[in-house]
Amino acid sequence: MKSRISIFFRCLFFFCLFSAWACDPKAPEPLLIGQDDGMMAGRLAERVDELPADPKLQMAALRLLLSEERAPEALAVSLKLVQARPKDCAAWRLRAQAFLSLEDEGAAFDALRRCLEVQPNDAETLFSLGGMLAARHGDEPASLNEAEQLWTRLLKQYPDFPQAAMVHGALEKIRLKNQMTKSKTDDGVNSP
Repeated sequence: MKSRISIFFRCLFFFCLFSAWACDPKAPEPLLIGQDDGMMAGRLAERVDELPADPKLQMAALRLLLSEERAPEALAVSLKLVQARPKDCAAWRLRAQAFLSLEDEGAAFDALRRCLEVQPNDAETLFSLGGMLAARHGDEPASLNEAEQLWTRLLKQYPDFPQAAMVHGALEKIRLKNQMTKSKTDDGVNSP
């Protein structure tokens, strides 16, 4: 059973696709309506270069490509989208998701940081970047400190954030780990 969000984006995609191509008589033949998401993503992947410059259509196409694990094509669409809408935080988050699908963690971090430049208190980005730092670089004190700062900011701005309880628990673990690291350092400095 498809989720309502998936159905919504699929309908939005069809609507945008139809209106974009229907208004341009020189446009290539549109994707076939009625195909399943996999077939539609395959056809879309073959025609990424022909995708109209409509940001709503690009966003819907990007989400579809990511959902169908077509990361290289999603990355190409995400580049077009962030070039067209450099101040769209959601576009930068989706670009980060495409980079993560391609296992390019550094580029994903850069995309999420760019999102925070655009919207410094974006809840989803504060949550995601903090989580990536804590989960993937939990042995590095600087990464844990940054994750702690991001999550503290998140909870200060959005105390009712849906994952607030999880973030509180993770923050406690980070603070405990930082205290243990500090006490080990202090013991080493004070020992004979």
